[in-house]
Amino acid sequence: MKILALLLILTPLLHNAQKNTISTKHANLSFDYLKKDLTDVVKGEIDSIWDMIKNGSEVEFHLLSKQEKKKLAKNHKYRLTSMRSDSVLAYLHRKRIAPQYTSIKTKYFEDSRKTQFASSNASYKSMVEKKGVISVVAEKETYSRKFFQQSESSLLSSTCNEFIIYPDTEQVIYGKQGTVVRFPANCFSTQGLESVEKIEITLCEYYTIQDILLSGLTTKSEDKIIETGGAIYVEARFKEKVLHLKTDHPIEIFFPSQNSELKNGMKPFEGKSKDGMIDWNVEINGDVKKVKEGTPLFVGTEDFDDSSDWESEEESEEGYYSEADGYLMKVGKMGFINCDRFYDFPVNTELIVSADIDVKMSYRLVFEDIKSVLPGYEYSPEGFMKFPNLPKGKQAIVIAFSISKKTKQAKFAYAQVKLGEHKKVHLIIKSMSVSDLQKELSALF
Repeated sequence: MKILALLLILTPLLHNAQKNTISTKHANLSFDYLKKDLTDVVKGEIDSIWDMIKNGSEVEFHLLSKQEKKKLAKNHKYRLTSMRSDSVLAYLHRKRIAPQYTSIKTKYFEDSRKTQFASSNASYKSMVEKKGVISVVAEKETYSRKFFQQSESSLLSSTCNEFIIYPDTEQVIYGKQGTVVRFPANCFSTQGLESVEKIEITLCEYYTIQDILLSGLTTKSEDKIIETGGAIYVEARFKEKVLHLKTDHPIEIFFPSQNSELKNGMKPFEGKSKDGMIDWNVEINGDVKKVKEGTPLFVGTEDFDDSSDWESEEESEEGYYSEADGYLMKVGKMGFINCDRFYDFPVNTELIVSADIDVKMSYRLVFEDIKSVLPGYEYSPEGFMKFPNLPKGKQAIVIAFSISKKTKQAKFAYAQVKLGEHKKVHLIIKSMSVSDLQKELSALF
């Protein structure tokens, strides 16, 4: 018992000695008064601070405002910070910050009361119930995930086209791969600009796996797999100034489908830069509807119903018609836009990938029966790459590639795997021309 008591005393001291070697940043999170839920503001604060701190350091998130510290009773402070800490921990874990790198810290009240337990398991419980103000501590491991978007550089996408439109009237543009975009009249915010008679539009299309790979894109939404029906990038400019859409002036986009059957559950996703990648988030105010070949597009402003299609619409002699089966969506933002649906499965395996090369490579995993491309991230000092949260039993192809602007040469390797059966894969990298890389990818996908 004396030895156990000594260990109980020494363990916190040893833990504190280790902690002293880690620099700690303190951050106050801006929760709504007396509320426990994470708002977009709080999530943004967590994301910004996490990106700011260096590997090997930690951040302590404080959960009470100055007003709450001053006005609330001690027990109320304890209960509020307890609930808020649960919300923050859940969000950190959704960001793939491993639970072993997160913890709660309690600044105890001086008058914490003693509580006796009558349970038969009382010997395994603390005989002192301590309460205090709780904060959340997250340590950024030395080898946290590092995504490499396109190694040394990205291959300039050949899927982009330029257009000129006139903003005072409705305009429709057609992409080379079948995308159709409708801009309503006066949909752009041009406040402070004079004589906006013409607007330049850039439209990039990403429908094939090869285009997705060579453009540095993936299909992930935080820690979830999404199945894509196509992605685009659309930008409007006036004299090099990027323009944004007015509120309540959405644009409409038709995505042609390459599948024999249209799928339910498709949603509009907005792409945002995160950890060096484009991460996709559901566009809350967007809508998606299935459209059959030959039916009219842009025929009214009724609410969309995902389970329906437009086969029953009466055709008119004028207007725009779909040249293929596809999906029509309304979105209130421009930039990266994806037509996707979440792919649900039990998460039960991962894949570790290694390669004997000192050049930074892009590592991707492509499913054989799901149109989805996942990124790998570096997680060890040896440079091993990890693909977490994968569906066991699925067939997939893991690839690594890089493209050098200086030499115009590429490096490439791939392996076919059955997830769950193959836990580790070692890739043999080969050098080749960019054109040969494109041929390799075309043959695979």
